Amino acid sequence: MKLTHNLGIFECSATPVIPGARFAYANGKSVWTRVQDKVAITPECIETFAKIARDGGKAVWNNSPVIAGSPTIFDVEHPDLETLPPNEIAGYIHAFKAIAPDVPVGVYGYAGNPEGVTPIGALEEMQSFGPDVEERFTRIYEYRRPAIEASDFVNFDTYLLSAGTKWITRDLESRRNQANALRKMFPGKPIIVWAWGRYHDAWQKPDDQSQNRLPKYVVNRYVKMLRETMDGVIVFENGSERDVGVNELLNAALSSPWRTILPIDRKPNWATEFIVSGAKTLTAGKPTTLFLRDAK
Repeated sequence: MKLTHNLGIFECSATPVIPGARFAYANGKSVWTRVQDKVAITPECIETFAKIARDGGKAVWNNSPVIAGSPTIFDVEHPDLETLPPNEIAGYIHAFKAIAPDVPVGVYGYAGNPEGVTPIGALEEMQSFGPDVEERFTRIYEYRRPAIEASDFVNFDTYLLSAGTKWITRDLESRRNQANALRKMFPGKPIIVWAWGRYHDAWQKPDDQSQNRLPKYVVNRYVKMLRETMDGVIVFENGSERDVGVNELLNAALSSPWRTILPIDRKPNWATEFIVSGAKTLTAGKPTTLFLRDAK
């Protein structure tokens, strides 16, 4: 029997595609409401959301099964929400935790780019991560600290924007620098990110999915970055109707225990997992405990 400390693998499907992957509850913005023609977070919305996360049931947006107590994404990726004051976001999270205290929650989509800087421009800045960029990054996230401190984990996406060695290197290096900087600012907070088996610009090319899937050599670089810098990864759209094999190569890589072994100095936390090769049984605890699964 062999025991390894590995990157935690999560999916948003109660029936995982990757054997042993844990469930993560992401309900997008459909749990919120509209007030005076703007998307708004209300106490009623938070109560509904938190009770589903705590007790399990059906997701609001597509009625899919939700496993009780699973890590949950507090999604504020909308122009009406993503620039709300940090203390307001923190207040919403505290309200959620008051109802579902044992449910790990992380904020997604809380704008972190400097004003006037495009997403691509932000990636280019993060790739270099010189002293001026680091100072600005630190200032932005210090401002957002109340929201992140209220959360149980740090959450952002690591989607690759487009093909080409130069752009792939930019995206991977920028995400590595981002994770390292956030780990330095928020030590002890697990970093769980989103990954996808296709280029993000594929949103504009829905009928050309085969050409937009990440080739094997890119997947290899992608997974290497993830295991070296993150604690867990949520595979976007795994098991959904939109998946249609897009994540096939990414799933295969993440399914391999030796491909996801964490650095020796990475401290275990509830987001990471220990994989047992050759064991006959599976022992899994709640998200607040260490997670152990069999290698398939």
